[in-house]
Amino acid sequence: MKLAPFGRSTRVSRDVPVDRLTPDDDLFVKMDVVLDLPVVTQTLWRFPGTIDVDAIASVAERLRRGRLGRLVGSHRGPGRAYWRYTHDAGDFAIDTEPLPAGGEEAWGRARALDPLDIVNGPAWRLSVARTVDDASVVVSLTIAHVIADGGAGTSAIVEAVNVTPYLPGTTPGIADDVFDAVDLLRTAGTTAYRVWRESRGGSPESPARVTDNPAPTPT
Repeated sequence: MKLAPFGRSTRVSRDVPVDRLTPDDDLFVKMDVVLDLPVVTQTLWRFPGTIDVDAIASVAERLRRGRLGRLVGSHRGPGRAYWRYTHDAGDFAIDTEPLPAGGEEAWGRARALDPLDIVNGPAWRLSVARTVDDASVVVSLTIAHVIADGGAGTSAIVEAVNVTPYLPGTTPGIADDVFDAVDLLRTAGTTAYRVWRESRGGSPESPARVTDNPAPTPT
């Protein structure tokens, strides 16, 4: 099985920004790491007849180099976590034991329970199995929701199949982390001041004064 060589380094030009996690991303990280409630998306394919497994392996390699090739990175001190791009973010496996007749659903459910690690990897798994009669090939792709939701996962598959290049964000340096921490502190200070100023303004006006209509009668 000959695979295409890696065509990109995980570190790119400084003209490319650092990809920081959004508040939504951070929520799913806390659900996974703190609460031990990971959210996983799964896509299953069943291809009738024979299919070139090497072709699926090539798609897996392109997924590693695409938008799925990332893990959650963090640093000491204040500042948001970032996406750490690496070819080790995903795993590709071929089951050597054929599936029994009618065993596709059970195999898919078992693959959905395979562990994923959003920090150390693998954060996604592409698995392949053949049926015992060699009549079909079943493929499972599981992705930690932190890494990609359903839409991003679909985009990653389309890009991998069509060999569409993906430009990852750069690895943050010390200056990036300092600037990000300062920005977070500035935002927190601005928000705290706004809340304090609004609290000094007293209670909001009643509906009667604001709308010129009487306040609603309690029922």
